[in-house]
Amino acid sequence: MITLVLALILAGASAAIVTVRVLRRRTTVRNRLIAGTVVGIGAALVACVLLVVPLGVALVVASVMTIPVFLVLLAEVGARWYASLDREFGASAEPGTDVNLQLKTAAFYQSFEYVSSLPAAKRDHGITLEYWTNLQVYRHRAFKRDANGSIVGNADFASPGLNVVDGLRVTVKQPVHVTRRLLLIGGSTIFCYESPDELTVASHLQSVLASSHPGFCVENHGVGGATLMDRADYIRRLDLSNVGAVVCLFGDNEVGINAPRRWTPSTDSQMIGVARRFVVGGASLSVFLRLLRDKWYRLEYSDTRVDDSKLSRVYSSASTLADWLRDCGCPLVLLLQPNLFTKSRHSSEERQMIASYPTHWEKVVREGFDHFRSLFATRSDFSDISDAFDDLNPGPFLDWAHVNSDGNRRIAERIIQELHARQILGGGV
Repeated sequence: MITLVLALILAGASAAIVTVRVLRRRTTVRNRLIAGTVVGIGAALVACVLLVVPLGVALVVASVMTIPVFLVLLAEVGARWYASLDREFGASAEPGTDVNLQLKTAAFYQSFEYVSSLPAAKRDHGITLEYWTNLQVYRHRAFKRDANGSIVGNADFASPGLNVVDGLRVTVKQPVHVTRRLLLIGGSTIFCYESPDELTVASHLQSVLASSHPGFCVENHGVGGATLMDRADYIRRLDLSNVGAVVCLFGDNEVGINAPRRWTPSTDSQMIGVARRFVVGGASLSVFLRLLRDKWYRLEYSDTRVDDSKLSRVYSSASTLADWLRDCGCPLVLLLQPNLFTKSRHSSEERQMIASYPTHWEKVVREGFDHFRSLFATRSDFSDISDAFDDLNPGPFLDWAHVNSDGNRRIAERIIQELHARQILGGGV
């Protein structure tokens, strides 16, 4: 400020002196002083306009820009102080609240602190901090992708409890001398991210077959997010020698990708929950924006209806695959999978979990599954096992689709029943 005043005085004085000198021989001393004073004041005013106004505008603009930048930086510093980005990305509401603040609905995206608080996790000895830590490392590199970024398979991984070899999740107790192979096909509910190797659906199956059919080898071909359509193409590339059957568990992903995604508004309570997560939980700005988007645009089941024509394509893919496998002399078993929304009666903890999801999700899943039942009803290679958890109490759910090892065991038991019913195991238990 002092510098600015001195600059204005200097500008005025200079202009006055120049004026006085120019008029030195042309007028009286009195007139020269008056003219010098007027010109000096005018010069000072002009200098003020040229210097002060732009500077003032710049200061105002700088102030306006500085405030939000400062707030953003403050929020970011606070976020990185209170929580790591990984925890923020998978953060969810406290168990029992009615606001679901998660970018991903699958349990394996959540922190161990959250998952271990779930009743179904407390009943599962396989869900340990060590295993969950390894799982969080793996999920960041879980997939092999093509040049377009599309998932083409599982990335290999080695750790205590979670191992993937040649793209297949390890199944324990596989026989050394294999006489027949059983291929389990599906998405994350076959891969079983939430369970260690020995407690997956495939390993439960293998454990049963180890004593009754010692040469039968179960292979886990589950890939997160896989659908019956892309698995049909995948199966055609496999070596099917000695394959006794191909078992496909489907339903969840097929409905998910065929529910049209549209912009749908969230409820006020959900938006308030997001704001609370940002202010109180210290979520970083980037995560906050993604959380905000997720509360507005549903990443799964974003519409309140399913596209029947697209669901019909699932049936077409199944028919084409069945015909191809029949020519290879390999039976296909299509199983409509169970989940939280297909269970006939819910416990209080299950109703609490249902309440954490957008209200239309249950409607979309039920409608989609009803459509599948109608489409596949006459097929001899189809069975509906979506009621598999109806009598399983307490429930096995870690989220609406993924279950603990008790749920995996129940699915394995139903698969065994279906294989016996189709005489694929040649009789005997």
